[in-house]
Amino acid sequence: MQVLTEVKRRDLLSKSLNSVKGKQRYKRRSKSTIKRVVSNFNNLNMDDLFKRGKFTIVIPVQGETDNYEVKIITTGFLEELHK
Repeated sequence: MQVLTEVKRRDLLSKSLNSVKGKQRYKRRSKSTIKRVVSNFNNLNMDDLFKRGKFTIVIPVQGETDNYEVKIITTGFLEELHK
């Protein structure tokens, strides 16, 4: 018989913050930012959402060493909404 044990978030954070890499990551976190102003999200394709049921959002991120975009795509949105 196999038993799964759940690790608590608190335990994971504690372990991460006490490790060498975790401390480095924690110190560097302030060097990355996620763009949160409305103008960054004005490029939503509503045509794709209502005609194809595909919702795409692009989130600009300014990282420590580079700028990049995180793209999140969801499909099947309209079917769930109709239910």
